[in-house]
Amino acid sequence: MMAIFRHIHGVLVLFLLCQTSGEKDSLKTADSGSVVASPKSTANSMSPSSACHKVREEFGKTFPGHASLVPAKVSHDDDMEICYRGRQHKGQESCCNRAMERKYLKAAEKDLEEVVKITNSYLKNLVTSSAKQFQDLFLSMIERAENSTDLLFSNIYKLPQQERQQPIRTFFTDLKNFIRRKQINIHTSVEQFFIDLFPLVFHNNLNDPNKMAYTEEYKRCLVSAKPHVHPPFGEWPRRIALQLAQVFGSTRTFLEAVNLAVETVNTTEHLVMENHCHKAVTKLRYCSQCRGHTEAKPCYNYCLNVMRGCLAEVQELSTPWNSFVDSVEKYSQTLTGSYSIETVMQGLDNKISDALMYSMTNGLKFYSQVIAKCGHPKMDTKKLPGGQKDEGSEVTHHKTMAAKVKYTDRLWQFTHDLKASKGFYTHFADAVCENENFVVRDKSSLHCWNGEHMGRYTSNVTEVGLIAQVRFNPEMTVVQGRTTTVITLKDKLMHMAKQLESSAQKESRMQADQWVVAIHNHYPDNFPGSGDGALNDDEDFGQGSGSGFGGDNDNDGQSSNPEWDFGDGSSDNSQHDSINKNNKPNPGAAETKGPTGESFALRVTLTSIIATTFAAVLWVNG
Repeated sequence: MMAIFRHIHGVLVLFLLCQTSGEKDSLKTADSGSVVASPKSTANSMSPSSACHKVREEFGKTFPGHASLVPAKVSHDDDMEICYRGRQHKGQESCCNRAMERKYLKAAEKDLEEVVKITNSYLKNLVTSSAKQFQDLFLSMIERAENSTDLLFSNIYKLPQQERQQPIRTFFTDLKNFIRRKQINIHTSVEQFFIDLFPLVFHNNLNDPNKMAYTEEYKRCLVSAKPHVHPPFGEWPRRIALQLAQVFGSTRTFLEAVNLAVETVNTTEHLVMENHCHKAVTKLRYCSQCRGHTEAKPCYNYCLNVMRGCLAEVQELSTPWNSFVDSVEKYSQTLTGSYSIETVMQGLDNKISDALMYSMTNGLKFYSQVIAKCGHPKMDTKKLPGGQKDEGSEVTHHKTMAAKVKYTDRLWQFTHDLKASKGFYTHFADAVCENENFVVRDKSSLHCWNGEHMGRYTSNVTEVGLIAQVRFNPEMTVVQGRTTTVITLKDKLMHMAKQLESSAQKESRMQADQWVVAIHNHYPDNFPGSGDGALNDDEDFGQGSGSGFGGDNDNDGQSSNPEWDFGDGSSDNSQHDSINKNNKPNPGAAETKGPTGESFALRVTLTSIIATTFAAVLWVNG
C-alpha cells in the first residue's frame, strides 16, 4: 500500500511543479509590497489603497489573456459567491470579482479531475495492463495447442490438411471466443469437433484413403450415422468437454474479476463531482490569491476536510474493494498447477490423440454398424498408388511473445501488486493532501491558508466515511445517494467477491480428489463404451502425458493434469511428444516418466496395422 502512495506522491509532485513552474519568478515571500493580511487579521482588513498587481500577474499566468479581469485595487463585488458572499458581507474587499471566481471555479474543477486521475493512475495501469496481458496469454496457450493438434493430425494420423483444417480451426476458435467472453458452449464445441473428426478418422485410418473415394455424400452419411453407432471415441469427448468446461470457466471468471477491477478504477476516475465540491476546492486552491497571498498553501487538515468531502462516495468502495482483493488472491491459487489452463492446453493434443486411438483400437465395435447404414466407400480408380501428399497446414506454427511470459510468475506478480491496493480507497482522498508542494503539513502552522485568512485551521477533521461526511463536514454539503453509480459498483464488487470465494472452495474440493467422484457421477457404469474407459479409484492420476507437437513446453518438467489420465484400458499414458515431426524418437523424451518414444511409435504402428488389416478383411468379406 505504501509503495502505491509513494508512486502517487511522486506523480503529484510533478503535476504540482508543472502547475507552478511558471509562477516562480513572482512567488516571493510576502513583504510590505504585497497585499497580505496578518494571521490575526479579519477577512476584510485589506487596505483599499493596496495594489493588486501581484494578483494580476499570477492570474495572467494561470489564465493567459485574461489578466485584465483583475481590478487595479481591492474592491467589493456584490456578485461574489465563493471566496466571500458579496451580498451578505457588504464591507468585504479583495483583488477578485465574480468573473475571476468563474475562472477559478473552472480551474478548480480541472485540478480535481487531474488529481483524481493521478491518484488513480498506478492502480489503473496495473489492472488495465494485466487484463490485456492475461487475455493475450490465455489466447496464446490456445494457439499453441491448436498448432500441436494440427501437427499431431499431420504427422501421426496422416489426416490431409484440406480435410482437417476446418474442424481444428472451428474448435479452437470457439475456445478463443470463450476466453473473449463470447457466448460459447464448451460441451457443444467439443461434441461438434468429434462429429467433424469422425468421417476423417473413418476414411483415413479405418480405410485406405489412397483407394477409397471420399465424397460429400458419403461424408454426410457418416456424420448422420455417428449418433446411432457404438461411440467411436468412447467417453473421451465427454471427458475432454467436462475438463475444458471446468478449466475455461475458472479462467473466464478470473478474467471477469480483472475486468471488474478495470471498471472500478475507470468509474472512480470519471465520477461527476457536486458543485459544492468544486466550490470548496476553489476556496481551498485559489481564494488565497484574492487576499494577495499568491504563494499560500492550504492547511493540511483543511485539505483533508475538503478532499474527504469531495471523495466521500469513492471512500465507500473501501470495504467491498478490500474483500474483492482478498477473494482474487485466494481464487488465483486454484488457477495454477495441475488444474490450470496452461497445463490443460499443453496436454490437450495428447487427449485428442487418445480419443483417436480409441476409435482405431475399437473399430470392430462400430465399423459394421456404419457400413450397414452407409455402405462401403467406393473405390477411386483416379487416385494414384502413391496417394496424395499433405501440402502442409495453414496453421502458423510459431512461438508467440505472450507465451514466453511465465504464467505462474505473471499471476503471482499481479495478485501481489493487487494485494498492495488494500486500503487504497480508504486513503484515496488523503493521498491528495500528502503532498508538501500542495499543502503545509505542519498541523499547528500559522502560515497556511485556512479558507478565510493565513492562520491555523481550527475545525475538526471529519472521519472517513459517507455518513460522517454527510453529518459533520464543515467545508461543504455532502449529499448521500446522489448517484447510483457507486452503489451499483459496490454491489458488483461484493457479488464478485462472493462468487470467487464460492468458486475457490469448489475448486479446492475438486482438487482434493473429488474429481473422480464427479466423473463417476457424470458417467454411469452403463454408459455405452465405458467398459474400455472406466475409471477406478485406484488409478494413478499423477502421471502426465507431455505437451504434444510443435510448441514450446514451458512446463519445466511438470506433469500434465492428473485427471486427464483416465486410463481407457487400451493404452498407457503415452508420451506423444516423444516423436518429432519426422516420426523419429526424441532422445530428450527419455528423461520423462512414462513410456518412451519408441514404445509409442510401436503402438501407433501396431494399431495402424490392426486397423488396416481389420478394414481389409471387412472389405473382402463385405
